[in-house]
Amino acid sequence: MGKKEEQTRHPVTPGLFGIKVRFRGVFDLLDYYRWVYYWLDDQGYVPDEMTLEKKYIERRKPPIKNYEIEWQAEKKISNYFTYKIKLLFLIVAVKPTKIQVEGEEVEAEKGDAHLWVNAHVETPKWEDMGLFHGLYARFIAYRRLRREKVNLYKDVYMFQDDAKRYLGINQ
Repeated sequence: MGKKEEQTRHPVTPGLFGIKVRFRGVFDLLDYYRWVYYWLDDQGYVPDEMTLEKKYIERRKPPIKNYEIEWQAEKKISNYFTYKIKLLFLIVAVKPTKIQVEGEEVEAEKGDAHLWVNAHVETPKWEDMGLFHGLYARFIAYRRLRREKVNLYKDVYMFQDDAKRYLGINQ
């Protein structure tokens, strides 16, 4: 595909931040973090784990912690289409707590977890391509764009449903 300036974004999620999953209560933060990673990996959105995390900020004021984490996942479909998903975790007022699980006391976290998911299909700028690639892009690939947007839309909303189910949020 080429340089970043030569890409075109075709949004799939609404608004500036996309869709949101919010959970308030007791959860295992590390387990939730891993679950999101493995979901993305299972769906093919983690080509290289070293490039997934773009930002990690942890603010502490004992006993409370706040986290701001940004991930950018992608899945290359072809030379013409790449699915891109941006995840923004904002986890605030996290305090350690203990809960009873099957009669045993287990350490967990209590807090307010927000996860925004923003997605788009990225394509090359078709008007800047050579004659044959340009013809293919204009007459064939452009028709596929709608189908690719629908596929990414399904993945993003499936992720939202799975995340809610994982956290125990009623649909």
